[in-house]
Amino acid sequence: MPRCNIKRTVFSFFLIGFTLFLILSCRSSDWLTQDSWKLKEKDVKLVVPIKEISQNQSFHVKPVINLSQQNLLTLSKSKSSLIHKLHFQNSTFVCGKGGVLTVKSGGRLGNLMGEYATLWALAKRDGFFPILQHRTYITLTKYFLDTSIPTIANLNCSLAWKSMNLHVYNNLNKVNRTQIAEDGIYIDGYPTSVSLFHRHRSEIVKEFQFKKHYIERAQAELYRLKENRQNVVFVGVHVRRTDYSQFLQGRFQAQLVGEVYFTRAMDYFRKKFPSSLFVVASDDMDWCRNHLKPMNNDVVFAGNRNTENPAEDMALLAACNHTIISYGNFGFWSAYLGGGEVILAGNISRMPTELQHSIRSANISHWQFFPGF
Repeated sequence: MPRCNIKRTVFSFFLIGFTLFLILSCRSSDWLTQDSWKLKEKDVKLVVPIKEISQNQSFHVKPVINLSQQNLLTLSKSKSSLIHKLHFQNSTFVCGKGGVLTVKSGGRLGNLMGEYATLWALAKRDGFFPILQHRTYITLTKYFLDTSIPTIANLNCSLAWKSMNLHVYNNLNKVNRTQIAEDGIYIDGYPTSVSLFHRHRSEIVKEFQFKKHYIERAQAELYRLKENRQNVVFVGVHVRRTDYSQFLQGRFQAQLVGEVYFTRAMDYFRKKFPSSLFVVASDDMDWCRNHLKPMNNDVVFAGNRNTENPAEDMALLAACNHTIISYGNFGFWSAYLGGGEVILAGNISRMPTELQHSIRSANISHWQFFPGF
């Protein structure tokens, strides 16, 4: 046999043997299993497309790997590649990759709406990821269509949370905010900044779209109240009393506005719109019936003071063309969602309430303060 053929035969046997050795070694070890892969983010190749993000979604947080893709593999649990994700409406938030912001869930419906709107605007301004306290989420989604901000129950992170009030937060420079926000910022108090969120009014109003049955009920009630009147201009009137008296006295040494204020405001609309019909909602209807005097049967007491379902009165007031309010967040949001002209009480104390100050700073078109007394 020629020497070259012998060499080829020996080399072939060696190659076959080495290949068999590799195959047997692979089967007996786990070095090809997924759990032991030490992948970095850029190494991940297996992907599936996610659904298109809705155009109405306000916050879009970039996914880890690609704007339009989501990785299938579980990354190595080493410190260098440990990634916690929050999946919300097809977006991904990566803890430690940007700031997280939340606000206290304080007060009732009007307060919660103010806190939500302020959180929305702060997150948009500062580029942080907003998270709702669960109580706020449960309350708002009871009355409104689904919110664009996720609840903290969906946050798959363990954050330290640095607590501060809105004034302190706004006084931080951008660098300090960003550094602190990586551990989570919790804004305490009752943070409401009308001047901040009013810049985004059209988007904020979309956040508070009443569920269908509230809108239908409000429209049906206004149709019933209209009766045989022609060219009716509905003016919602919100009269806040009861528990607010103690708050005003204790905090601002002020008292509730009375008949003089409401009569002055109603006369303004009577003169401007002779076909005005005043739709009154209040937590003290007996006081209203005794003090809000109709002219030509132009006052109706329609609110039901259902504290278990406050959205009914708010939706009714918001459905009106214009609004008269006294004070408080409930009245504010009833007017803000409704649009039109708004009259509210001013000069009720030597120093304005936080909400009055914030409204003045916002300089909202067609809103004006009338003397409270």
